[in-house]
Amino acid sequence: MTAFVAVVGASSFTRAAQSLGVSKSVVSRRISGIESRIGMRLIDRSSARVGPTEAGSAYYLKCLSILEAIEEANHQIASWNSGLRGTIVVCVSSSLCVPAVTRSIAEFARAYSDIKLKVDIEERDSSVREARFDIAIRNDQSVDSSMAARVIGHSTHTLCASPAYLEMNGTPTSADMLKDHEGLMHARGHVGTYWLLRDGAQLRSFRIPERMRSECVFHLIEAAKADLGIVQLPDYLVADALRNGELVALLPQCSPPPDPISLVYPVSRKASQKVRLLVEYLAERMQGALSQDTRAHVSAEAADGCDAPTKPERQGLSPKR
Repeated sequence: MTAFVAVVGASSFTRAAQSLGVSKSVVSRRISGIESRIGMRLIDRSSARVGPTEAGSAYYLKCLSILEAIEEANHQIASWNSGLRGTIVVCVSSSLCVPAVTRSIAEFARAYSDIKLKVDIEERDSSVREARFDIAIRNDQSVDSSMAARVIGHSTHTLCASPAYLEMNGTPTSADMLKDHEGLMHARGHVGTYWLLRDGAQLRSFRIPERMRSECVFHLIEAAKADLGIVQLPDYLVADALRNGELVALLPQCSPPPDPISLVYPVSRKASQKVRLLVEYLAERMQGALSQDTRAHVSAEAADGCDAPTKPERQGLSPKR
């Protein structure tokens, strides 16, 4: 059962075997044994990406529920006997690998030496069926009913570009002008080459030609600094670059509503003493730390930018397409 859940979660026999510390052939035999006993194929091995059949998907959800119940029972019994000991799996969104988060996790590890932390970095948000963590630190609003969430802050997405890019391509003074610019797109964001931006009291989709797409926000920040285009990222990620002039904020009046920054954990972990301890610890130290007070700075930068020429000053230069 554990092998089956690992294969579906990883979409790979090889990665499942690595996570379980056994060979690929052992995992394959275990899955084949389950299928033989049930008399039905559970894993589709014909496609390039390994995945469950329709019956396998239903079986997976049942197995996941059983394994989580067993794990929770183990957590409870262990806490009775050993107190604050054991391992906590922490999953952190890649865009939240910033000092306010990493420092708080390190300080917890130092304060509670009998608790071992396993920190996984999440490039794209896992669905609940793939999630194998005790606590996740995320900056989105997608929380499944099987999860509990504690909001510890909010982040506003800021549009920005380098001064040199704006000098060469002009400074957009409305969201409609983005169609004449280059977009640096976060792969975890909206599907397609557009951003959801505020247009008065409503949110609208504004298309922008795609120059680069990456799952890694730090790649996009460096690309923006290298004059490749306009990027839209959480304020806490670009605050330093805005402050030191490497990037310039754009169109603050178009920023979408803030996203919550939350500690997310399976409801079944609520009874775990050490998980509750880490939730309280991180909430206390991170509350508001990620909600950078950049709005005044952003507004000032944008106001300066709106006064700048919206067309390139040098002859022969036009928005790169």
